[in-house]
Amino acid sequence: MHARLGGYAEAEAHCEEALRLFHVHGRPTDTASTLDSLGYIAHRTGRHTEALDHYRRALALFRAYADATNEADTLANLAETHHAMGEPAPAREAWQQALALYEAQNRGTQAERVRARLR
Repeated sequence: MHARLGGYAEAEAHCEEALRLFHVHGRPTDTASTLDSLGYIAHRTGRHTEALDHYRRALALFRAYADATNEADTLANLAETHHAMGEPAPAREAWQQALALYEAQNRGTQAERVRARLR
């Protein structure tokens, strides 16, 4: 929530501590969610390459643990970062993957948002 309110430094510090704790306690899906948050922070602070790394690591964990709901959201976030970097092909690919998951999950609002981005 700190990141959503613009408190990026504080949010990043909390996420880094959370990553450490999740690693110690073996919480891979929580680790993935935290990596997604770090990707969000990096994207919003202009560190796009770092954001891609966080999102890709989160995706690998979400996929490994069959968490398709969070996988879809992270794919959409990954697409936004590619788009911000002027990389339309990987952005389109990630949005298409996210759209397929959103449709399969009956997440109409998210699916429509992605369809609009694809247009």
